[in-house]
Amino acid sequence: MNDSREFEVLPFEIAPQFEGEGFEMADEYEGEGEYEGEYEGEYEAAGGAPARAVVSGFSGPAAECTAALRRAGKTRAQALAIINAQIRVAIGLLRKAATGLERGRRTRATRDLFLKIFRVRPEFVPTWLRPTATIKDRGDVVATRCRRVAEMLASGGLRYFCAINGTNCPACAAASPADFGCSSWGGTGAAARASRVVCLGTSFWNAMRAGRIDEILATLMHEPFHIYFGQYVTEHEGGNPAHRHVGKFGGIYCIARFVFETNRRVAPKWSNDRCDTTPVRRELETSWS
Repeated sequence: MNDSREFEVLPFEIAPQFEGEGFEMADEYEGEGEYEGEYEGEYEAAGGAPARAVVSGFSGPAAECTAALRRAGKTRAQALAIINAQIRVAIGLLRKAATGLERGRRTRATRDLFLKIFRVRPEFVPTWLRPTATIKDRGDVVATRCRRVAEMLASGGLRYFCAINGTNCPACAAASPADFGCSSWGGTGAAARASRVVCLGTSFWNAMRAGRIDEILATLMHEPFHIYFGQYVTEHEGGNPAHRHVGKFGGIYCIARFVFETNRRVAPKWSNDRCDTTPVRRELETSWS
């Protein structure tokens, strides 16, 4: 996660390079309550056989991965097993969060949690929102984002590099190699597919060595939001007064916090702290109903 990039939010549009590419789910997801633990389904073979890998290998120079795996204290197979397991967890958490935000399924606990994190209830409708058939309020916005990112993770179409640099992930040229992760997006057609890349930094590999699974999970869940939505979901607000309008919906840390907590988990402190310090949009500061 790179703190240096900031973008204006256009929160109800999908990056055009991903339109019609099969990552969208049906409006109603059947199977509520199936995802209390790791995601199961198409990744779990019959008879309890090992789940198929979403990530089959690492991209980029072999030397970068050799250094990363040495830092993590893991073999290639061990690291891939950890990453695949946490991607399956992320898919389940995201889908469960989206299901809980469907209109007609929102419990009081979900609505109160949404209020605590986003400062409005999911039924809040900004004056500037142009409702669609599926997106009528703030709850729908968060649900749609979670659902689509879950599908992107499930697609197996992302490439993972072992080091953060501008060669592996072009949008990350200014990012610190010590970050947990960074990602790139952009273009259309083949260029868009080529840009679906996640760079994993030294903090990620340190977390793997230390067994800090929550940090691994948070990173693997966080980065695809940038890939799917690109500039349509702001990179990070960062406290810049020029981006005061961004608010808690534009960034990803607060969405991640909602996903973790609605699944009775706790996101890493550094992730929650970034959500806490993101200012509320001006028109929402007094919108507590």
